[in-house]
Amino acid sequence: MKKALFVLSLAVILAIATRFYLLGKAPAGFDLDEAAQGYNAYSILKTGKDEFGMSFPVVFRSFADFKTPVYIYLIVPLIPLFGLTAFTVRFPSFLASIITLPVLFFLIKEITKSKKAGLFIGGLAALLLAISPWHILFGRTNFECNVALLFYLSGVYFFYLGLVKPKLILLSAALLAIALPAYHSQRLLVPLTALFFFVRFRKTLFDKAHAKFSWQALLLALLISLPTVLILNTPGFLARVSALNLGSSLPGVISNAGPRSSF
Repeated sequence: MKKALFVLSLAVILAIATRFYLLGKAPAGFDLDEAAQGYNAYSILKTGKDEFGMSFPVVFRSFADFKTPVYIYLIVPLIPLFGLTAFTVRFPSFLASIITLPVLFFLIKEITKSKKAGLFIGGLAALLLAISPWHILFGRTNFECNVALLFYLSGVYFFYLGLVKPKLILLSAALLAIALPAYHSQRLLVPLTALFFFVRFRKTLFDKAHAKFSWQALLLALLISLPTVLILNTPGFLARVSALNLGSSLPGVISNAGPRSSF
């Protein structure tokens, strides 16, 4: 265990060193997504509305696309602390990329039957992720997928813990429900994961010890997901799917959205 924790600590140190240095300056300048997310977060902080005048939207309309909300709302409380800077806009992605390492380590340890193998694989996975070029890049810029991955892996981790400690099922449900609107791919991945958990562990989830918490977790997840469910048929929710459709073009998607489309 000590060796595994040493490897995890080394991974975290390497991750911080490769992601935090000159975080607000390299890569240089703001790209369109960073500028849009920073401005919308600032607008929410000051007015409670996005750049198009929508009050606390669930999906943010932006430069030729629609952005997921979780990352933008995470920026909002950071602006009074650090100002509206590149560092502020990138900080949630940086922090998520660091926290993901121990979450991944303990998740692998939890789901691996052999404790020794779990420690080894978990430590190796955390170390490889820490030095992964794509993860370093994502941790230095404002990619929503970093935050989404953290919430998703955390939700999965606490689900497996909840199989032993039923109350933790509630935390798992909350984290997965937040992951759902955090990035476009999570809209498919989270429901599929929930379905897998139900099929694989339904006997445990509805036994005497777990049943009450399982129903509460389902209700909690539905409540958190309700704003997302309510916009399922809006252009903002469907734009990403349409844009990735081989039969569609991005300009057509945006023009169909309308100038003041809700969400």
